[in-house]
Amino acid sequence: MKLATTIIAFTIAIIQTGCATVQSKVSRFHTLSPSSSSMSFNLIPLESQKGSLEFSAYAQRVISKLQAFGWRLEATHDPDVIVFISYGIGDGKSVSGSMPIFGQTSGGTSYTSGSIYTGSHSATFSASTSSPPTFGQVGAIPIHSTKYTRTLVMKIYDLKQNNKTIFEGSVVSTGSSSQIAEVMPNMINALFKKFPGESGKTITVEETLAK
Repeated sequence: MKLATTIIAFTIAIIQTGCATVQSKVSRFHTLSPSSSSMSFNLIPLESQKGSLEFSAYAQRVISKLQAFGWRLEATHDPDVIVFISYGIGDGKSVSGSMPIFGQTSGGTSYTSGSIYTGSHSATFSASTSSPPTFGQVGAIPIHSTKYTRTLVMKIYDLKQNNKTIFEGSVVSTGSSSQIAEVMPNMINALFKKFPGESGKTITVEETLAK
């Protein structure tokens, strides 16, 4: 019984920690070449993002990522390219399901006792039998949650080629967090996974929730 209780507790612990990862689907289209790492850039806010501290926090992360790939921030003179980012979160969608609970289904030690009557004589007896324990699903826990879709988009325009679009990247992540700020570090990490990535390909990136 103690072992079965331990397994049930372990199952519940898995459920409670299941939200500790962020899964993102990343799609990228671009015409960047290996020499693109020498480009200078500036990241400019959209009209609705001007003065936003939230935007500034995300922009700084994106700038750091580009610099890590050899790009040079040029905010005072004419850069080679201009970078824009946009982001948002959709309304939550209710999701229902169940999580199986695993424990001991049979086996162990059992005890029997009784009386025997033979004519004018009687006797009592007791015995125990043991068999190997077996394990399997012993129940299920109902799960009701709300899932939110979070989106991040980054576009890069080449000023030397009449503002031609040279990079479009999008990250879509669905999870239980309704606060996009909580998962944005992971989404930015996903966007820059092996940047610039293979053009026209969608990849899935899963990592532990960033602190």
